[in-house]
Amino acid sequence: IAIETIENVRTIQLLTRMSMFYGRFETASKFGKRAEMRKGVFEGLNFTLSQSFTYIIVGVTYAVGIHIIYTEQKTSDSVFRTIMAMLLGSVAVMNSSSYFPEFVKARTAAGLLFSVIYRKPRTGDASVGEKA
Repeated sequence: IAIETIENVRTIQLLTRMSMFYGRFETASKFGKRAEMRKGVFEGLNFTLSQSFTYIIVGVTYAVGIHIIYTEQKTSDSVFRTIMAMLLGSVAVMNSSSYFPEFVKARTAAGLLFSVIYRKPRTGDASVGEKA
């Protein structure tokens, strides 16, 4: 048993430190979970507003359109064309706004990627043959 203990001393040391690593992992995962829960609220609000935007725009444009037709400022066919244009525009906003959080994540990831690509190595430039 003594020989096996000496041969596997690294494994035994790691097993005794497992509770410390587990505690660190648990703390880090709680921090990540809190951040994701906070971000989830904002993404939920973004989704709610973007999906209801079409109905709000349709209600507002019909209300304004009825007033314009009633006061005889425009004909009903031009008002209806305007309402349809607003409806199609609001559908485009609705469909594109659901991807806004992904655009933000992609921009951050691209920035990190380019910072790694353009980073100056600590050991020197291999293409020039320099050493630090």
